[in-house]
This record gives sequence, structure tokens and C-alpha cells, in this order.
Amino acid sequence: MQDHKLVFAAGMASFVVTIVLFYLLLRTIPAASVNHNYFFYVFAVFTFTALVDLFLAFTIDGFIDICKFYLLEGEVYLQSANGLWINYWDGTGHLAMYLLLIYYMLAHGEHSCRFIGFYWVGSIMNSLLVFLPGNVIGVFGPQVRASYLLNVPYALFPLLYVRRLFRSRSEYISTILDNTTNNRNTNTTVTTTNNNSNTNNSEYPSITKRPVDILLILFLIFATVISTWRALVAFDAPIPYVDYYADVIEPYIRSPTKYPLLQILVYAFYGIPIYIAGIFALVSPNDSQWFPDLVSLNGGAAIQGQLIFIASCIHAGVYREDGWKPLEGNGHIVFWIVNLLLLIGPQLLVMRVCMGNRQKDFYLPEYKVQHKKLQ
Repeated sequence: MQDHKLVFAAGMASFVVTIVLFYLLLRTIPAASVNHNYFFYVFAVFTFTALVDLFLAFTIDGFIDICKFYLLEGEVYLQSANGLWINYWDGTGHLAMYLLLIYYMLAHGEHSCRFIGFYWVGSIMNSLLVFLPGNVIGVFGPQVRASYLLNVPYALFPLLYVRRLFRSRSEYISTILDNTTNNRNTNTTVTTTNNNSNTNNSEYPSITKRPVDILLILFLIFATVISTWRALVAFDAPIPYVDYYADVIEPYIRSPTKYPLLQILVYAFYGIPIYIAGIFALVSPNDSQWFPDLVSLNGGAAIQGQLIFIASCIHAGVYREDGWKPLEGNGHIVFWIVNLLLLIGPQLLVMRVCMGNRQKDFYLPEYKVQHKKLQ
């Protein structure tokens, strides 16, 4: 295909045909929760497109040439470092999330995959907040073609899905607390013992008695400071050590593709408010029912953003933008410390808040209300 409009038309046709085929195939599954949840079909289709993105990444790296026509006449900017690695991530990380979402929807219902859903939304929206505007304002701006519009579904459906998740928070909390209450009612202990237990569990230990939370708060303070500093570097602020940091430690920040600049801005304008809110939520979990949702979103955004950022600093893809250079010298030590902390820290926070039913720690005020109704 030599015409980029034909490439766009072929992409749209493939997308529509895939949707229809998956719908006809999956509508026969005898699961009421699935038949009434069209996001199940969306994730099934996205599973297929994730595999396509993996083939695109292999083509960019020269392992195969099956998708070469699309890279030449469709989305040329995918041959950048950012484009290469978001394809790899979509074909691995996002693919795993789609399969998990489909499995849990089939086996346990939609509530069981709530935090995986938030994690996926955070990951894919972070990708798009960097990728879509970067294609336009960076060096690839003149090469944006009709195929650019094929990214619209990936921006639309995550927004619709996260809206659905936010609106179902009260229902989810009620389900969690009902299960907790039922488990308590199955105990055969004396009534006074139950009352004492409920009273003790409705109060949360002081932050001084939670060393893990203290460490996470220290990480959030670090993330706030370093995200602010990197934003100053990205904007070339006239303060000491900015040029040194940009030239020696993280030169990729000033890439003319603008992808790293946009990633730094996402951290500054979205990440910093979440970090600050997280500090208050960990200090006072009883007033933070919103926190598990926000932590999942940030965890997905952090793993996508950091993996692509780190990988782009190591392997530039086909298009080696001006100014790109491999990590070298003493600066790479600071680079790895900063970027690995920004990668691992949010994942530890997700484990602390959302795994093992620990999210109930942040639903205690609602638990008190439920318990009073039962008495």
C-alpha cells in the first residue's frame, strides 16, 4: 500500500471486522455478567490489537518485515524510541492485563478485577498523554497522517471504563464490607467479644506504629521532589545544575521528539498531586476511601511511563533523534537510582493498598456505618 489513506482505511476495516467476529464468537458464552458488559468485548478486541503491536515492534527492530508498509505509510513516528517501546509494552504488559480482565470477568465478575482495570487505565492513558501530543508537537509533526486517528478508540474506551469504575465505587465497597460482615457473623464467639473486636478494628493504628507506611511516605516525598526537579530541567530553568543534569544524567529529557518532555509534565501535573494526596491518605486511612482507586491508576501510569522512559534511554529504535546518546560515565548511577525508585515505589504502594484485601483499611468509616445498621 503506497497511499496512507488506504492504510488508514485498511486499519479501520480490520478493526471493525475484528469487533464483529469477537462479538459473534463471544456472545455464545453463557455468562450473564459478560453478555451485559460490552467492555468484555472491548478487551477481547484489544487483546488482538496488542498482538498486532507486538508484530510492529518486531518489525521496527528488524526481526520481521510483515508490518513495514504500515510504518512507512501509516504511523511513521512509531519508529522512534518511544514508539518502539510502547508497542513492546502493549504487546506484553497490556496483553497480560487484557487476559486477566477477561478471565476475572468470566470467572468472578467485574468487581473482582476493579484494581486491574484501574491499573490498565493508568497505563494506557499515560501512554496516550505522551504519545498523541508528542506526535504532533515534536519532529514527527509534519508526518502525522490519517492513521493517527486509529488511536482514538484507545483514548475513548479507557475514559468510559474508568468512569464506570468510579461510579461503581460505592457498590464495590458495600460488597467488600458485606463479605466482611458475613465472615464476622459466622464466628461463634460471645457477643461482647464481637463488639470489642468491631470497636478495635474500626480504629486505625497511628502512623508511628506503621513502619511500612512511613517508608512509603518517605518515597512519596522523594517522588514529589524529584518530579518537580525534572520538570525544571525539562523547561531549562535558569538555576544551578540544570544543564549538568540534562547533559550528564538524563539527556533524553531534551529529545526533539518531545515525548520525554511530555512524560515529565505528566509526572509534574498528575503525579505530584497524587503523591501529596497519598501522604495524607497514609497518615489518615480512615478518611481516604478514594485512595485505592487512585493508587491503582498511578501504579499503572508509573510502570508504563518508567519502563518506556528507561528503555528509550537505552535503545533508540530506528529513528535516532538528534541529541540521543547512550548512558555513560558516572551519571548513569544517578539515572538508575532515580528511575528505578520511580518505577518500583508506586508498585510497592499498590501492593500495600490494593492487594490482600488491604483496601478495607481505607473503607473503615463505611464499615462503621454498616455495622451500626446491623446492630
